[in-house]
Amino acid sequence: AKEDQYYVELPEILITIGSEPATRYLKMNLTIATASDKAGLVKDAEPVLLDAFLNYLRAIELSEFVDPSFYGRMREQLSRRSELVVGPAASDGVLITEFLLR
Repeated sequence: AKEDQYYVELPEILITIGSEPATRYLKMNLTIATASDKAGLVKDAEPVLLDAFLNYLRAIELSEFVDPSFYGRMREQLSRRSELVVGPAASDGVLITEFLLR
């Protein structure tokens, strides 16, 4: 963690997974790491961040969660979307603080 690091918690994400009938769901809590002076920017962009994350997560098929290497790619994709929304200077990465697949 950097000295001026700040963490912006996003609202809980709860979505169905896969293209089959809605029998499985994913519950996630995400936090954006940012510099303390950029926290307001990240907080203001919350609706756009959630939209970017949800669009990505809805495209994931249930079978992808079986592959252990998928989780690293998922974190990279979420971080990339965060950078696209708020800029690389404001996003130091995405932390997954809760993950539940049922």
